[in-house]
Amino acid sequence: MALSEKKKKICTYLFVVVLWQFIAPVFLYLLFRDIHISVFGDIIVAPIILYIFRKNYQKLSLKEILEAIVMAIGGFVIVAVILYFFPMKSLNQQMIEEILQTYPILSCLSAILFAPIVEEAIFRMMIFTLIKNRWVALATSTILFAFAHTINLVTIIPYLVVGFIMGIAYMRHGLTSATLTHMIYNALGIFI
Repeated sequence: MALSEKKKKICTYLFVVVLWQFIAPVFLYLLFRDIHISVFGDIIVAPIILYIFRKNYQKLSLKEILEAIVMAIGGFVIVAVILYFFPMKSLNQQMIEEILQTYPILSCLSAILFAPIVEEAIFRMMIFTLIKNRWVALATSTILFAFAHTINLVTIIPYLVVGFIMGIAYMRHGLTSATLTHMIYNALGIFI
């Protein structure tokens, strides 16, 4: 009995999530025996995602690229204002800062290039594909993205903002736009 297209998609999505959250980190930990290196599972999973979902990545126009830059900067400014008035640091942010000290080049590559590829495929493309109502998909992807980065209800607000902005980028111009917006946002976070 052949699987329906929807079941094939769900199986593929589950494979990617399990690979990202469990298999890649365990493999890296076993290989290097360093718990810090296990967070770089994105480096293994991103090329797989690019291959599996290559048809979902479209070339962007200059206007769409500029829009991604503006959205990333706008999101960065909104989060900066929130953090100025309500200084807070999530456990995720603390971990990122610690890993940046230990593995600066690998951390920058992971945060700027690989993590956005993985996270946008999972939190935007997969959710928007599975949930047909785009506003419900936007809300779901925003909330899941935020909770993937922190479970603290105080520090979740910046992640909700970022998840919402990436969701809007996805709704407007697709996976490539959301991924580029995420890459620019993370680069701003690391270098500013």
